Amino acid sequence: MPRKVVRRSAALVRPIPRIKWSAPRHNVGAAKVSRRLDEVLGVFPELSGRLAAYAGSLSGGQQQMLAIGRGLMSDPRYILLDEPSLGLAPQVITRIFEVIVTLKDAGKGVLLVEQNGQLALGIAQQAFLLEGGTITLTGTGAELLANSEVIDRYLGVGTAAPDSARQQDWTGLLSAALSAD
Repeated sequence: MPRKVVRRSAALVRPIPRIKWSAPRHNVGAAKVSRRLDEVLGVFPELSGRLAAYAGSLSGGQQQMLAIGRGLMSDPRYILLDEPSLGLAPQVITRIFEVIVTLKDAGKGVLLVEQNGQLALGIAQQAFLLEGGTITLTGTGAELLANSEVIDRYLGVGTAAPDSARQQDWTGLLSAALSAD
């Protein structure tokens, strides 16, 4: 029973390089499929002109949009996104994250696994930091973005707010090193 509930309520999104657009496997009417496709194309109008194309012929960003769109075709309550920004151009990453925020704001549950900690934490209501498969830190996205340990260990030097002592120290050291040349 629990597996059935999860199967009906969640969609896992991952790259799908060798298949064409398709409707969910559930037995649904053509009108419902058409309506869902219109909704997905409302989210990703960039794909409207590429409906007949093979997924492998799409750009990386279009493939990611296709993968998310396929997940949305089943109208899930929850969507699981695994590294949606991986290998994408900055403009496409921005677009993907805009869609993630829109989905979240529309009431969809979003479970996001993401390499870009700053972007992910910037939109996260709840965040879990994993190291070696173990949760080492939890909090809201804002709390982890403000956590000095997270900044130092995972987000890198220079990501702290510009008025912070750490940023000023780093900037001073860099200036001194450059002027010494």
